[in-house]
Amino acid sequence: MQIEHLAEFVQLAQTGNYSEAAAQLFISQSSLSKHIMAMEKELGVPLFIRSTRSIRLSHAGELLLPGAIKISQMYEGCVGNLKRQLEKAPERIIIASTSHMVEYGITDAIAQFKREYYAIKLDVITERHDVLKSLLLKQKADFIWIGEPEGESSDPSMHHIPFLDESLVAMVNSASAHRYPNPMNVTELAQADIFMQDKSSVEQDLFIAFCRQNNFEPEITSVSGARMQILAVTANTGIAIMLRSLAESQRIAGTELIPIRNSPKVHVNLVYLKKESYPKRILQFLDFIKRWSETMQTSRENEGQEEADTHGVVTAPSGSGVATAAVKAK
Repeated sequence: MQIEHLAEFVQLAQTGNYSEAAAQLFISQSSLSKHIMAMEKELGVPLFIRSTRSIRLSHAGELLLPGAIKISQMYEGCVGNLKRQLEKAPERIIIASTSHMVEYGITDAIAQFKREYYAIKLDVITERHDVLKSLLLKQKADFIWIGEPEGESSDPSMHHIPFLDESLVAMVNSASAHRYPNPMNVTELAQADIFMQDKSSVEQDLFIAFCRQNNFEPEITSVSGARMQILAVTANTGIAIMLRSLAESQRIAGTELIPIRNSPKVHVNLVYLKKESYPKRILQFLDFIKRWSETMQTSRENEGQEEADTHGVVTAPSGSGVATAAVKAK
């Protein structure tokens, strides 16, 4: 028997009216009726004597009422005390990332952590890519999720836990897709009108450097957000260069994704400052992320292969996906 149902029984006994009791309990009258009937079925006796105009306690209901009141009051007291204690000194973790969190599966990880560790409050900050590390250094965030170009030197003051490997893809209008090999060489884009997110994101500088390595300067129009890139593609006025996960999540009818051969990689990492010791909540989050990564690695690989077999869409390059790392913290 659920304690909440006992509290509902007490309320109904005190009001003698289903409608009034349901309103005070903030539930529907039908739900209240179902809960009372479930109690009666479980106990094997009627708790109320019902007439067309009113209800009153049966003999069994009168016997149950004193104990039900006591249990309900004890339950409310325990829950209230717990909430007050948690409100006095809430454990808090601050996480910062870009708006691409959804595409990377980061929001799913955060939601699951909150379900497992409900007493720890998570504050999530969405910021531009180019300011994330400063939030960490200023200790305005405990963790950042950030895309870091392959080969970029790591800050020695920070730990980096691999979460996902990304590559660049081209989103083209379906009517123009036949003009390009699949996968394409980046030199195929030498004369193209390219639409990319502005330089506050990681991919534009990465793409420009890649083009220069192949002896050409790309014609890039900087836009704010993936929506503007997709509008350009659907109008067939240009090609969008995007990170794979973002492109796959944003792709719509009338567009095609073409991988770019030998694309530079972007490592999406969970980053945090090196310290001599960490609070328990930080260690719990690190342990959770390790477990989550191990679970998601297989899931991503399987889903990617199934979609490739069925639809022929772009999948993660060999060796990509969620990478796991041993978490070492004193």
